Amino acid sequence: MPWTEKMRQAIKSSATVPGTIHTDMRASGHLAEELLSGYNDVNYRWVSWDNWTYERTFDVPAALLTKQVVNLVAVGVDTVSKIYVNDQLVGETVNQYVRYAFDVKKVVKSGQNTIRVAFESALTYSR
Repeated sequence: MPWTEKMRQAIKSSATVPGTIHTDMRASGHLAEELLSGYNDVNYRWVSWDNWTYERTFDVPAALLTKQVVNLVAVGVDTVSKIYVNDQLVGETVNQYVRYAFDVKKVVKSGQNTIRVAFESALTYSR
């Protein structure tokens, strides 16, 4: 199936982390067949050309905020992304093979927080 404007509509799905956009799209039924079956590496090429965002909530215990430093550690983030905590940009990634640590003490709060990782297509970025 070639890329079409209809595919540009928002796709919402659950995700598994760690994981990949292809496995998440397959599990949610947005990709009908396995990526490495037949010509699907070509048919599903549009997935790699698009940008994807993962988001979830998490709880922070009040005791954590008494610490001098509160780091968010990211390992294996593939590849180009901006990371937001409570809608505040806390860091950017450009290399999957680098371990990142971002100080988030000023942006996290006791109780429920939100993290959003906005991935830019590595193909678009490299152009």
